[in-house]
Amino acid sequence: MTDEPPRALAPANENAWYLMATLYGEQRGSGDAEIFDRELARRNRCAWNRWCATFLSRERQESLRDAIARYAKNLEFDESELIPYDEEELRAFIAAFERRAGDRKVLPPNRDHTIYSVHLDDVQFERHVRFDGFLFPSLLSFANSSFSAVASFQRAIFLDYANFSAAAFSGASFNAAVFLDDANFAKTRFSAEAKFFDSVFRRAADFKAAKLMAHADFSFATFETRVPDFRDASLPEEARWRRIGWPEPPADSNAAIEQIDAYARLKAEMERLKKHEEEQALFSKELRARRELRKRPIGEIARRLGAHRAVVALNWIFNGAIDWFANWAYEFFSGYGLSIGRPLASLGVLLLAGTLVFATTDSLDDGPMDPLDALELSATNLISFLPYKPDGVVSAHLSTSAKWLGNAQALLGLVLLFLLGLALRNRFRMK
Repeated sequence: MTDEPPRALAPANENAWYLMATLYGEQRGSGDAEIFDRELARRNRCAWNRWCATFLSRERQESLRDAIARYAKNLEFDESELIPYDEEELRAFIAAFERRAGDRKVLPPNRDHTIYSVHLDDVQFERHVRFDGFLFPSLLSFANSSFSAVASFQRAIFLDYANFSAAAFSGASFNAAVFLDDANFAKTRFSAEAKFFDSVFRRAADFKAAKLMAHADFSFATFETRVPDFRDASLPEEARWRRIGWPEPPADSNAAIEQIDAYARLKAEMERLKKHEEEQALFSKELRARRELRKRPIGEIARRLGAHRAVVALNWIFNGAIDWFANWAYEFFSGYGLSIGRPLASLGVLLLAGTLVFATTDSLDDGPMDPLDALELSATNLISFLPYKPDGVVSAHLSTSAKWLGNAQALLGLVLLFLLGLALRNRFRMK
């Protein structure tokens, strides 16, 4: 079986959508040394955004208003760029497009005054392209396109499905971009840097079999509902994954399983890249997603298995409930082995509780225990290897409830000290 031959790519200036996006001209450079014309970029962006706003459906208008309110810090354009063209301005826009097209037989793509999709696929972009702050109101496709120079989509907003599958980027920046629908980067190749700093993915982010060859930065990115899919993808050692906003664990069991698999894949990649901190964070997210699988209603499980409800309930109590509680306790008391403060705070609460109980207990014939002695006894119970040991007479006169508390302190103290040691080990990467 042979690979498919490469598709023939059309020059960018033969694509009507590209001509509209660069209505007043292209940036002059083709690489990092280009002289960036900010005023030209602003004029092109404003013309494109106002043209898109002219033909937005009511549903898209509502989505855009919601996005502006929710992601205002990410967006570059202001509302003046979203004022629809009137008839005179629209005629001027068409005239500008005709001048931009020149002798090329290219027509504006909105013949029926509706934007169903924006097609920039199978296009060869020779120059540096700048779509910063652009509004993409409908399905957008850059599939199989090739970018010879840097492509920038910073602070762009994608209202619908964004398809960059099998595109080839020399370098790309999607910093602070907002994807309101699925984003497809499957089989996309980034031969230079790939920047997704502070970007927002409201739905699926597909990076299956993507090739990120150099620096990649996903720091501060937010994945609101789905964990990104990086199956069969390659990530560079320079990949950054700091302070990611991960989605909440889903209530649906199938979605939970999908989330677990996605976290496991990313965790394995972080392990390969020797990114210990990111690996531990992803493992904690995987464990949290697993806990949702233990919350499925007994009736639903019984119906699926065709079993009696009582049998399923007993199985859930002795298996699922115990696993759920252990998972919850692991998170609550130690943040899945990542928090130093949680076990320390828990030890402090137990120390204080024990001190108060012991100090109000008639442990000796002459009255309640001295507060300092109560503190020492509480500390000894929690940390059994301390050299101080309470007097045998004191222990013998403790009430039954105080003795039970002491036993509980001893057991929980061992567990919390273990969790504290685990957190220190993970924090300082001790073997």
